[in-house]
Amino acid sequence: MQSLFVLFVLSILIFGILKLAPGNIAQIMAGIGAKPEDIANLEEKLGLNQPFPVQYWRFVHGFFTGDLRSAAFNDPLMTVMSRKLVASLELGAVAIILSVLLSIPAGIIAAVKRNTFWDYSVTMFALAGISIPVFWIALLLMIIFGGWLRVLPISGRGADIGGLSILTADGWRHIIIPAVSMALIQMAMNARLTRSSLLEVLQQDYITTARSKGISEFMVVVRHGLRNALIPVVTNIGLMTQVLFAGAILTETVTAWPGVGRLVYQAIIMRDEPLLFGLTIVIAIFYQLTYLAVDLLYAYLDPTIVYD
Repeated sequence: MQSLFVLFVLSILIFGILKLAPGNIAQIMAGIGAKPEDIANLEEKLGLNQPFPVQYWRFVHGFFTGDLRSAAFNDPLMTVMSRKLVASLELGAVAIILSVLLSIPAGIIAAVKRNTFWDYSVTMFALAGISIPVFWIALLLMIIFGGWLRVLPISGRGADIGGLSILTADGWRHIIIPAVSMALIQMAMNARLTRSSLLEVLQQDYITTARSKGISEFMVVVRHGLRNALIPVVTNIGLMTQVLFAGAILTETVTAWPGVGRLVYQAIIMRDEPLLFGLTIVIAIFYQLTYLAVDLLYAYLDPTIVYD
């Protein structure tokens, strides 16, 4: 119920921001030097001259009934988005899996080997990863591996089987640069969070008790320490879903990856208000579902957490 209220408020804010932005798609479609009457005819055709409440209701009603159409592509929202959604989900999934598989072990090593070379290395990497913009990382990787070494393509998605490029060698070659670019920042955040959380847990009394019973240090860290330290990490992994869309806007635009992030950029440039409104609501719904899943996962990781 809270999510529904959030979506309602968000829809109003999105519509308001779209209307506050200068220009409209009718002016873009009419072209430079178009006559005012031609622009007015396009505005009437697209419904841009209707009162704001009428336009808002048309957007909301069209979104839930499936009638909301892109003004630029002249296709229903879901038709336009379905062409890009698989590519974005594929790229985001690879980036998140890569981030989790590397960051959590790195954070554990940094916590167990505190104040050693490994700890300092992970900390420095985390600081650099958080500080460097994702689009700059993508450009740097494109220059090194695509320009200088010429071992990876710098743009596009590559060949696919059944719509999935990860099923082909060419697809993997194309996905490496954008996936690594998106994963580096998340790796840095996760590694740093895993380290700090595990260090705090390892100082608890029950960890001392486990060690006094003669349990191996590996089991103490993994079984007794890591599970309790993972709660803030799981929260951050849930927030990493922004990689699928928000972070992908820059990465997909720079690397020409044909996903939802690049579609959002195109909708902004073309001032395609219906498409941009629908895409934002879809992204918001995805976020809300992810946050709900994270909340439910808390109870599994920590049995003391009970939801009334």
